[in-house]
Amino acid sequence: MPRRKLLGHYGIATPTLPFHRFNEHRILPGLLKKLLSGEDLALVTDGGTPSISDPGFSLVRAAVEKGAPVVPVPGPSAPLAALIASGLPADRFVFLGFLPHRSGERKRFLLALGDRTETMVFFDSPRRVGRSLQEMAAIFGDRRAAICREMTKIHEEFLRGSLEILAKEAGERTMKGEITLVVEGTAEGQVRPQGEVDLCRAVSEAMVRYGLSRRDAVRDVARRCGIPRREVYRVARAVKQKASGDASSSEE
Repeated sequence: MPRRKLLGHYGIATPTLPFHRFNEHRILPGLLKKLLSGEDLALVTDGGTPSISDPGFSLVRAAVEKGAPVVPVPGPSAPLAALIASGLPADRFVFLGFLPHRSGERKRFLLALGDRTETMVFFDSPRRVGRSLQEMAAIFGDRRAAICREMTKIHEEFLRGSLEILAKEAGERTMKGEITLVVEGTAEGQVRPQGEVDLCRAVSEAMVRYGLSRRDAVRDVARRCGIPRREVYRVARAVKQKASGDASSSEE
């Protein structure tokens, strides 16, 4: 492990303990006891920065609540490194962690981000990144993005372009290593559906374009338009019934 190699290289024999979500509740009291007795503890990870999609948050929070000093030591951070290298706006951004594994859950997650205007940063698996980018292109449109792979390592690579182009690139090759995605936010003042017909059309488009159920499509349109879900469902149903009635009259 990188941590052990680094400690061994400098001849440091300090004892270490694993700390993760499966054992944190069991060992946290003992760690706090050491801190409060005056001992120094170092929270380290084998990759990235502690607490940023890595264990550590619960220990830091507990130390703060007990009044123990917490001193951060700046180090490698994949979200920041990717943002800097992406060429996308970095004045406002949001880090959203790992994308959901399952396609349906991932689509709903991405749909909820459709109105975010800040640059978005995600982690993803190299096995899923092609599908993730395809879904992003369908939901976000042809925004600018970047794939940042194996940063600071021998096979470091940056791919930049539109979501559509990157989805095609990722789908045609085998991606390996750690993947960070950076995606441009939406333009402010984006036009929203107006009127009953537009709302019904938006629901139908969400079902066809994103492969959503009617329920999830109604939820998405309601969120984007700031309208209660019940009202969107009522409008979509009324317009659909009217269209069916008009079609029946024409046939007669």
